[in-house]
Amino acid sequence: MSQNIKTPVGILSFASLFTPRAAVPGGDERYSTSLLFDEAAQQTQEYKDLVAAIQAEAKEFFGGKVPAGIRNPIRDAAEKEYAGYGPGKTYISAWSKSRPGIVGPNPTCEEIVEADRVFAGQRARLYVRPFGYNNSGNKGIGLSLQHVQITKFDMPRLDGRKSAKDVFADGYSEQKELEYSPF
Repeated sequence: MSQNIKTPVGILSFASLFTPRAAVPGGDERYSTSLLFDEAAQQTQEYKDLVAAIQAEAKEFFGGKVPAGIRNPIRDAAEKEYAGYGPGKTYISAWSKSRPGIVGPNPTCEEIVEADRVFAGQRARLYVRPFGYNNSGNKGIGLSLQHVQITKFDMPRLDGRKSAKDVFADGYSEQKELEYSPF
């Protein structure tokens, strides 16, 4: 049986961590996220350990002989046309039917319970467990999402959404308007 492993730090994408969603219409609801790795992250020991854990699970699950063409949870981000994806990057997707624990970057790892504090574009790392599957002709290795650590909150959003603070930074107020009103 495979062991849980920490990923290197990457960029969150398609984070559905507080409310489960079905991957396909009519399917089971689940918590999920993708994590993008740039070239520097791909050179880390954590990334190498993730690759090794996936390979070990494939070997164990498929009885020592890994079939050709199985699905690998590490994918080429250049194949997607989403914000943040592109050449030289890879990504993983991890999911669970149980809500993952989500903590912040500080040493006490305070739990994050407000959904608006977690969004696509933040730097994060995951705690995952590789698992093998062989369902309806689909064979491969998936990643079970256990926990998420947001390592940097102040990042630009991948979806382009601005914070209310940024949108209303012009300082407009009704009091100010009333002071200059001709009425």
